Amino acid sequence: MTTQDPEVRLRNLLKKLFQFEHADLDFGIYRIMNQKRDQIDKFIDHELIEAVDEALREYSIRTEEHVRNEIENLRMQIIDTLGKNAFLPTRDIKPEFRDTPLAREYEEKRRWLEEIETPKAEIFNHLYQFFSRYYQDGDFISLQRAKFGKYSYAIPYNGEEVVLYWANRDQYYIKTTEYFYNYTFEEGDYHVHFRVVEVSPSQDN
Repeated sequence: MTTQDPEVRLRNLLKKLFQFEHADLDFGIYRIMNQKRDQIDKFIDHELIEAVDEALREYSIRTEEHVRNEIENLRMQIIDTLGKNAFLPTRDIKPEFRDTPLAREYEEKRRWLEEIETPKAEIFNHLYQFFSRYYQDGDFISLQRAKFGKYSYAIPYNGEEVVLYWANRDQYYIKTTEYFYNYTFEEGDYHVHFRVVEVSPSQDN
């Protein structure tokens, strides 16, 4: 089984959240989505990725600079403690000094510098996990993430006899599972189009 690219997986989820597959709907929130679809599409396919790339570039530069400063500080400490002869011309530690605490830390930092990689895939995975926790089958709702012992949820409790609590407490909840379509078909010489102009979904369900 092939693992989907984290960036592609996140983009697909966001398009699902914005209900791009229901672009034929033209009323209420769907009309707003259709009007803003090009902007949303541009953000998902381009601007979001560019923003992450830019943030990662700044992160990499700052991280690399910080590690280089640490390496130089350690090098000076080694010179003060063991002398300049502790180093080879390549700035590696001579074998006889490599077991000292400062030398081990120095070599470890140098390895870090060589292995610095931008955690792009990790960021996209975290974003995917965040959004997927609040969306399922057309509904925005908090999904169970972990169990505490035998209990599925842990709630704030101050000793009251009765506590009213619900999964999506303190969230603005929108029921979105009802999809209303416009239908068009042709029968002989006739072109028939059913257009939804007003919807009255059931309340408090």
